[in-house]
Amino acid sequence: MIVGSGTEADALRARAQAAGLDDYVTFTGFLSGDDLLAAFSTFDVGVIPDPKNSYNDKISMNKHFEYLTLGIPFVQFDLTEGRRIADNCSLYARENSPVDLALQLGRLVDDEALRSTLARKGVARARTLLDWDRESGQLIAAYEKVLGRKAPAEPLEPVLVDVAAAA
Repeated sequence: MIVGSGTEADALRARAQAAGLDDYVTFTGFLSGDDLLAAFSTFDVGVIPDPKNSYNDKISMNKHFEYLTLGIPFVQFDLTEGRRIADNCSLYARENSPVDLALQLGRLVDDEALRSTLARKGVARARTLLDWDRESGQLIAAYEKVLGRKAPAEPLEPVLVDVAAAA
C-alpha cells in the first residue's frame, strides 16, 4: 500500500502498472484521520522516502511520530531530524541512495525479530518524546519567552464562543 500524494506517486503508479503489479499494490492518495489509521493498521513496515536536502534534513515529519507511536518499524534516509526523533528505532539508508533504501527495506521485511525489536523500541521512544507533561512545560516556556511574561499560575477559564451567532 502506498499512502500519500507526494511528487513521485504518479511515477510509482505507472511503474507498478508497467510491472503488472496492479493487483498487488494499492495507491490510496492522501489520507487523514480514521482512514489513515485504518491504512496504517495494515502495515508490516513503513518507509519514509524523503531524501536528504536542506529542508528535509531539519524538519520533524509526522510519519516519524506516527510510525513510532503505532509500532511500525521503518526505514528512512539518514536525516538529522529523522535520526534525532527515531534514534536507534529505525533503519537508515546511506547517502540518499534509493538502492540502499530498498536494501534496508528488504532487510527489515526479511527479519521478523528486527521488525519486532524496532517496533517495541519505537513505541517506548514515542512515549518519551510525546510526553505531554514535559512538552507542555517546554511550550509554556517558549510562549513566556516570546511574550516576555510569565504564564498565570492558575489556568484561565475557557471562553466559549457561539460561532453560529458570531457569523
